[in-house]
Amino acid sequence: MNPGELDRLIVLQEPTESQKSGNYEVVNAYGAKDVNVWAKIEFGEESEQLTDEGLQVYSRADFTIRFKRINENWRVKYDNKTYNINSIKPIEGRRNYIELNCESTSITNFKT
Repeated sequence: MNPGELDRLIVLQEPTESQKSGNYEVVNAYGAKDVNVWAKIEFGEESEQLTDEGLQVYSRADFTIRFKRINENWRVKYDNKTYNINSIKPIEGRRNYIELNCESTSITNFKT
């Protein structure tokens, strides 16, 4: 892979566990450990589904980055969208690059 193809700045967000005050419930929160990395982005197909809540839009994207130790419970932010990581695939061996297969879901509510 040509490193010059990593031309988009994305944010990797690692989840952190926190406990609600006065409650024993543990909640995953994002944003405390944001990491900026350069990536190559390939956008996939987009699909829509009409539900009771409104129009639900699914967007897929593959982000290729230099090797980093992350797992599927992290997420990616790019262009004001948050993507959940579905899978992580090594690229070109020797831990040079990884590809993050991601999906974003957004809901447009038509109710007034």
